[in-house]
Amino acid sequence: MLFTLSKVNLLILVTALFTIIVYFTFSFQGMLVSVSAGQEVRKVTEQAAYIINSRDVCGKIEVSVPEKISVASGRGVYFVLEIRKVQLSDFNSLVFSVINKDEWFKAKRQHREPTIIASNRLNLKASLHLFSLDEEDNLCPADSSFLGLGLGALPIDNAVIVKEIHGGKSHVYVIPCTSSNKLSCQENAQRVACWIREQRGGTPSANSRCFDTPDTCPSPALQGCGSP
Repeated sequence: MLFTLSKVNLLILVTALFTIIVYFTFSFQGMLVSVSAGQEVRKVTEQAAYIINSRDVCGKIEVSVPEKISVASGRGVYFVLEIRKVQLSDFNSLVFSVINKDEWFKAKRQHREPTIIASNRLNLKASLHLFSLDEEDNLCPADSSFLGLGLGALPIDNAVIVKEIHGGKSHVYVIPCTSSNKLSCQENAQRVACWIREQRGGTPSANSRCFDTPDTCPSPALQGCGSP
């Protein structure tokens, strides 16, 4: 009987140890993911700050996100980088957030805000103009833009950030594009250039000096996201 109890106790002990090891393994993995996500979001924020805080009338930089966040195990985590604008009374903010891609899709289906792994913000006194791409490659003004794999037919893994000083006021444009098409960033920037001209009166004299505006623009310049 004592021998039987000892075997049961040993089984309980082994199970408890296994549970503890698994718990700490997942906790450690989660910590590594959080650290890597923090590094990724700081890198993008610093790249954006470099061009936005310059004193130049025009500035442009292209930022990109990797396929996934790498961790010590080598498996990595697929993620979405959200770039969101927050408008405040004294200044505006660009908020960069890393979200697990599975969590992002789940939250989208459930119509709720997703859980954020890491976030960073850039405060600035400028008008913010963000654009989003839908699954059909329609580009439209939005409050947030998302970069990552699997968000559309092509990976939306790059964004062009343009800084412009117009009429004594700073403007910042965030334009998503894909590395799968070498002309994507240029073409999407031209779409936004047409939108800017449309917003400023529609004449060639309204062209932004910081964009390459095509001679002929469609009307309207941008189609609404989700539109055919």
